Amino acid sequence: MKCSVLLLLAVILTCPALADKQKKPSNTYLASCIVKIDADPQRYPVNEEAFSVLVHSSGVAGKAFRDVLNTKKKYAGGFLSIDLLDEPPILDEPPIIGRLSPTWADIKKEQFNSRTNRMYRLEVKIPDNSLEIKPLAEEFLAAVINNLNEALSKIHNNYRLEINFQYRRAEQQLNGARDMFESANGKTSTDKKIDDLLKKTVDLSKLNSETTLEEAFDLISKSTEPALPITPIWNDLMVNFIERDALINIDGKNMSAVQMSTALNLVLKSINASSLIELGYYIEGGILIVATKESIPLAVSSDSPPVVSSRDLQKTRFRLDQDVANAELKIANRQAYCTAITEQIAALSKTLKSKVDDDEISRQLSEIIQINTERMQKTKELVKAGQVSPDDVVKAKESLTRANIDYIKRREEIAKQAGGNKIVELNDSLSNYSIDLSVEKSEYAVLLDQLDEVKAKLAAAVSYESKRARTEVAKKALKAAENKYQEMQKLLDNQIPPTVNVIGAD
Repeated sequence: MKCSVLLLLAVILTCPALADKQKKPSNTYLASCIVKIDADPQRYPVNEEAFSVLVHSSGVAGKAFRDVLNTKKKYAGGFLSIDLLDEPPILDEPPIIGRLSPTWADIKKEQFNSRTNRMYRLEVKIPDNSLEIKPLAEEFLAAVINNLNEALSKIHNNYRLEINFQYRRAEQQLNGARDMFESANGKTSTDKKIDDLLKKTVDLSKLNSETTLEEAFDLISKSTEPALPITPIWNDLMVNFIERDALINIDGKNMSAVQMSTALNLVLKSINASSLIELGYYIEGGILIVATKESIPLAVSSDSPPVVSSRDLQKTRFRLDQDVANAELKIANRQAYCTAITEQIAALSKTLKSKVDDDEISRQLSEIIQINTERMQKTKELVKAGQVSPDDVVKAKESLTRANIDYIKRREEIAKQAGGNKIVELNDSLSNYSIDLSVEKSEYAVLLDQLDEVKAKLAAAVSYESKRARTEVAKKALKAAENKYQEMQKLLDNQIPPTVNVIGAD
């Protein structure tokens, strides 16, 4: 299978400090690590606000709280802090176990550019004055990372299921278009007469190395009675640098009794040998058309197709007009919905930030943190000077830790009041609606192509009734169905799961 996308395996690379968590309790009050999130920002919550909400959700940090710390106390996110890193951290010896597969070099540039790499520092601080909560900071952090990976994988799997559904639907439409094309595929009685002429034995000994392409077509056409109606598409040929006066370089002295189709193929092959573009021919509307192979439409069979009347084409046009109008309305509604969701996310994020900035308690807690930070630094200096006991540093650090916990709890309370959990739900909805919008636009383009085709064929069907209208409509529908199928197949193959990588831990 041709696949332009190589999937990154979603793995969690653990460090030595976290590897021993199942053997014995760590007895740790503090643990931190740096994680890198590699994901498509249009479908996964990787921006700072949404990521924070996801990590602090009941299914990630909340689940880790319940499973690891094993307490009935309600989790408020107060033990876990998240900081977005603008630049990658400098590690003397990055404690990375394992490797990514495939390597980054295998990822195409356009695939890499469509994804966002975010790096966050996660830190867990277990209060050392709580009798209810065990000092298992390392185990708690490891569980958070594992739950985060599972949450992103679940989002990815749900998205892939939706794409797979659309892919199967496109496959069914393609099979239906093929059936329609095959039922309409065939040749008229006039086309069959062309086949009979091509089977005739004729004298083409006048062909020689100085004969031009245009002269060769003329000789072949007039070599039988009635004449073979050959119509070269000169515009198509000349655009591809094949001129009328191109020499065929064929010696016809041994072609006094040759089948006409053989002589025609020899002439085309002589041009093909001297050009990068290959020529071919097809029969349509009672004439033999010579053109480049790239512009030759799908071949038609020799079976007699059912006739499509102008009345049927008129009905088709009316139906397509309605379908186009309905599709335009659906697309407009879907776009409006996506816009509304985007605005809601922006408004919620702005409200959340504003509430934190404007909250007096948060400001006071922030000031307390600053005071305690300065106090601890000053205490360290006094300890170095021998003026105070090292125990005073420990006390200062405890005060700073409690102030940080109080500040984080206050932020979480404000986030809940501002509808922070709603951001994740809105991002999921936006992802689903974006998929639907893409599919609807593709279907809309198909409808427009079909409508244009029907309009053109309707004008021709007014003067004569033939199988051409149905064949061309079926051909266009088949091509559109193939394009849609390939598009959905590519979309399905190009799904790269979000990657959660732990690249360092304390």
